[in-house]
Amino acid sequence: MNKKWFWFLIVFVGGPLLVQYNHWSLGYRGSGDWLGFWGSYLGVVPSGLIAYLVAKYQIDNNKTLEEKKKFENSLPYAQIQYYQESYSGVFTYAIEYRIASYDGRPLMFKVFLNTKMADDTTSRHEIIGNKEDGLLNLNFSASASSYALEIIMFNGVKVFITDNNKEQEVIHMYKKEEDDNWKVYGVRPSQNALSESIENINKMITN
Repeated sequence: MNKKWFWFLIVFVGGPLLVQYNHWSLGYRGSGDWLGFWGSYLGVVPSGLIAYLVAKYQIDNNKTLEEKKKFENSLPYAQIQYYQESYSGVFTYAIEYRIASYDGRPLMFKVFLNTKMADDTTSRHEIIGNKEDGLLNLNFSASASSYALEIIMFNGVKVFITDNNKEQEVIHMYKKEEDDNWKVYGVRPSQNALSESIENINKMITN
C-alpha cells in the first residue's frame, strides 16, 4: 500500500475510533448515535475518492492535450506549388516551397521532396541547407501528379506533408522514434485520403 494512503487511513479511521474508545465505559457496546456517525462518516470516503479521481483525470487529460498541442505547433507546415515551364519532351518544373511552424523556425535536420509522376515513378530531391523557402528547378521524365515532403527533425521526429492521394488533400503527419504509427496534425483529412496517403508514403520509404 502507498504510504500516503496508509497514513490517510490511520488518521481518517483511527482518529474517530480513538475518540470513541475514550468515551466508552467498560462493557459499553456503542449507541445509535455512533453508528449513525460512522455510517455518514465512512460514506464520505467513496464520494471523496470519486471526486478526486475525476479531478485528477481531467487535470492529466488537459495537461496531455496541452503538451500535444504545444508539440504539434512546433512541427513544420508547408506550401508547395509546381509550375510547368516546358512541354518539349522533358518536363521542366519550377517548384516553389515554404516551410514554417506556428511557434517559430522548425528545427529541421534533413528535408527531401518526393515528387510522384503520372507514370507512377518517383523523384527524390534533397533540399540543401534546410531553407524555409525557395524555388527549385527540376526536370522530370513525366508530368508531376503529387508530392510528399519528407522532413527529419533534430529530435528524431519524422514528418510528412503530402497531397499524395486521389482527393488531393494536403495532409500533415508525424511519427516519433518510439512509435510506428503516423499521427495527423493540422487540418483533419478524410479517412480515405489519410489511409491512401499513408500507404503511398510507406511505399515511397521502402523503395
